[in-house]
Amino acid sequence: MMSVRDVVVVGGGAVGVCCAYFLWREGHSVTLVERGDGSDGASHGNAGMLVPSHSVPLAAPGVFGQALRWLFKLDSPLHIRPRFDMELVRWLWCFRASCTEAHVRHSVPVLRDLLLASVDLFRDFIRLDGVEIDLHENGILMPYNTEAGKQHGFEHAEILRSAGLEVDLLDAGPLLELEPALRTPALGAAYFRQDCHVDPSSFVCSLTGYLRERGVEVLSSTEVARLERRGDRIHAVLAHDQQFVARAVILATGAFTQRLAATVGVRVPVQPGKGYSVTLPRGGCGLRIPLLLHELGVTVTPMGSQLRFTGALELVGFDSSIKSRRVASILKQVSAYLPETDTQALVASTDGNQDAVAPALWTGFRPCSPDGLPIIGLAPGLTNLTLATGHGILGLALAPITGKLVAQLVSGESTSIGLDGLDPVRFF
Repeated sequence: MMSVRDVVVVGGGAVGVCCAYFLWREGHSVTLVERGDGSDGASHGNAGMLVPSHSVPLAAPGVFGQALRWLFKLDSPLHIRPRFDMELVRWLWCFRASCTEAHVRHSVPVLRDLLLASVDLFRDFIRLDGVEIDLHENGILMPYNTEAGKQHGFEHAEILRSAGLEVDLLDAGPLLELEPALRTPALGAAYFRQDCHVDPSSFVCSLTGYLRERGVEVLSSTEVARLERRGDRIHAVLAHDQQFVARAVILATGAFTQRLAATVGVRVPVQPGKGYSVTLPRGGCGLRIPLLLHELGVTVTPMGSQLRFTGALELVGFDSSIKSRRVASILKQVSAYLPETDTQALVASTDGNQDAVAPALWTGFRPCSPDGLPIIGLAPGLTNLTLATGHGILGLALAPITGKLVAQLVSGESTSIGLDGLDPVRFF
């Protein structure tokens, strides 16, 4: 069955649904195609943090060397599984070349502007009639339990403060006054006041429902098998027994973008970055401000009556298995900060104790570019295929501004933020 469309957006996660929203707002007729049922994927199990504090890219001085030192440490915050994979080799080569001071100087203002613009757009979303999104503007705390961690964290915070972000550097006393739920010998913390958080699944589902009610065609459980190319254009999007012919096609398929783009001869340098999250009742924990525990490589986000713990970045291909050792490593030290949470029972459950608390475990793949910047723009050699991927751990945080930029590109408008550092051609 063939259908003719104006714009087809492939991928119904946070980035895809935001692309569909802004394209619809520009007056385009839009079809949004999602391979799952809208309740899984990297947009649903993440920490829900909207983080201008993350304006320093993953590709930074020292990171590549640290990754090599962690190579055979399976529970390290960044783990790379050694394997023969030429795409991974190319990715690592480019990643290593990007881990420079010059790259950080170039990238910080780019990510800062994107992330701040996205926070503003989230504020616009909550004003939409029919969209139910709880935006919590409480900031984010990065506490440090060691002198070395505090020194490194404060130096990192100063880079971001010099870039214009609002950062408070707190000693132990002011830290505990700001967040009394902490029970920790922390020596201090950086408090990023412009950071926010949302429930990511509620956001995606609510905005998807909003679009569906306003005439946007949303097709779930529809996996796109390949694209069909004719000359310098995508002629059709092929999904099993369905074929969509569109004026413009948006690939917002996260870590899976590389596979679909390859069907029309386009190489997208994205590696799947596997991450984990664990969600459990908050118990007696009154945490109000999300935590980023750099020394543990763990985040903690309050989400209503629950807490979500996230951590790890693994480059292991598309291995979706949940490793009990990894889950335990995320949680075993959290009780030093939040003793009211029943992390001991949770760790026991990952070790096969059937009588322990049954946690909500999730794992998914984040689309990691080798330079730590998103990939937004026309695919090389094609005039109607726009890529919107490579956001790494910032997919939710960057989704609104990505959607707005994509809609401006498709509409032939000047983009509100320059795309020079984000254009896919930078890798070719």
